[in-house]
Amino acid sequence: MFYYKPIETFIMESKNIFGDCVVIGNREYVFDVVVNTEENLDLVISENQPAGVRIYQNSIRIPIEDVKAVRDTLSKLIERIDKITRVRSHSSSEILENLGNNMKNIDKEEIDVIYGQSPKSYTLDDKRKVNAQAYLPWSVEDDERLEVLFCEGRSIRDLAEAFERNEGAISSRIKKLELKEKYG
Repeated sequence: MFYYKPIETFIMESKNIFGDCVVIGNREYVFDVVVNTEENLDLVISENQPAGVRIYQNSIRIPIEDVKAVRDTLSKLIERIDKITRVRSHSSSEILENLGNNMKNIDKEEIDVIYGQSPKSYTLDDKRKVNAQAYLPWSVEDDERLEVLFCEGRSIRDLAEAFERNEGAISSRIKKLELKEKYG
């Protein structure tokens, strides 16, 4: 039977093993590694009020075995935040001028979204008029065929035509299947 326990109760029943905190302005974020009554390790992230009172309602508890996955996800988000921060420090015209240089991984639609402009709208039907298989899932057979054709040295353009998908979808699938790593 599932039993809900408020985080305050969980914290009171846990023993703090070690922890750390970061203070940013008048905010303090506390990271505690605790052992609970079942002897499981957890990371508890809490926010303190300016007066030093811990706000457990704003706490999260992460089982220690999940911490690496959370770290990896946070790292990806931080990279994305850094990219957006770099972009926002320039005007959109400066960014477009520099796309070929130091901002290679940012596309025009992404810039528009960052600056609050709507990206181009299109429907799935519009996309499928050009590429019949657009946004459909890849089958095992498709993946095997892609691998064979990739090994034959077919170009991205040829593969896009063969699979009735756009070149970006082909490149993404090649990357996901790690074909370049496998076959150079």
